[in-house]
Amino acid sequence: MNRRALLCSLATATTAATAGCSALPPEPQVDTGDAVTDWSFERLDGEPALDDPEDPPIVVRREGRARVVVFGLLYKGNPCHESFLESLRYDPDEDTLHVTVGVREKPLWERGFGCPDSLSVANYEVGVQFRERVPERVVASERPVGGDDARTVCTGSASGPGQYCNTT
Repeated sequence: MNRRALLCSLATATTAATAGCSALPPEPQVDTGDAVTDWSFERLDGEPALDDPEDPPIVVRREGRARVVVFGLLYKGNPCHESFLESLRYDPDEDTLHVTVGVREKPLWERGFGCPDSLSVANYEVGVQFRERVPERVVASERPVGGDDARTVCTGSASGPGQYCNTT
């Protein structure tokens, strides 16, 4: 048996079998410095916090716990797509937290068989724990399926505890 020929054919078959497969999903771009001690992103099942994906996200300031929570609902496309935290950035000069949630294809091994042509929504929650206090301003942006540019759907300046959001 020609081992070299066997190894070459196995390498070719493996390469051909994985050609076109997507790599691991992109990781979020996080730039928060020392101001943020922890953050989380969850895809929520069950009843959405919002009724309409066109509605701006809800931003909740929990001042006593130095925590900001962003709840949202956006179009994700078919079941082969999922929402994900695209970027999280805190600007200390402007005392502003920037949160961007987008849509990506699920990894190949999570898709199952077939991707029906449908338009569904994704319910999400982003939690950000600050070291000392919540920022004065939060800018929440979404990049729904098919969106090349993130659209800023919520900018809020805090005037006290609780939720805030002003569409822009």
